[in-house]
Amino acid sequence: MRRLRTAGAAILLAALTTACASPAPEAPQASAAMGDAPSGGFTMPSGNIGCYLTATQARCDINRKSWLPPSKPPDCDLAYGFALTVADADASFLCAGDSVLQSAGPILGYGQSRQAGNLRCTSEPKAVKCENVVSGHGFTLAREQYDLW
Repeated sequence: MRRLRTAGAAILLAALTTACASPAPEAPQASAAMGDAPSGGFTMPSGNIGCYLTATQARCDINRKSWLPPSKPPDCDLAYGFALTVADADASFLCAGDSVLQSAGPILGYGQSRQAGNLRCTSEPKAVKCENVVSGHGFTLAREQYDLW
């Protein structure tokens, strides 16, 4: 019986020594900037605008608006005038057969930002503003107006 306890203690000691000697898995690193995310959607507090942000594109769709979009391009066979996008070049309206409104995700409170790569979107009381922080291109989108630059 005593040898069994000694052998069991030796096995336990060996297991603990191995576990302690093994490097612990690295904890995930916090992102460098507040609100950084590889990709994901969010909804404005009003629920009228939904956005999806990746490291290569920011897109926001609006449900109700009091402005008229530019004329639909002849090569657009899908819906037009409800979605804005920005990547590296100028911001523009998007010809799209889908919407990010229903699947946009959690509410991004006023004054908060979310960033992926060079693209950052900020929730403001009257609009959402998305821009490429390197190229300077972007857009604002609101019920009352939009702006592209």
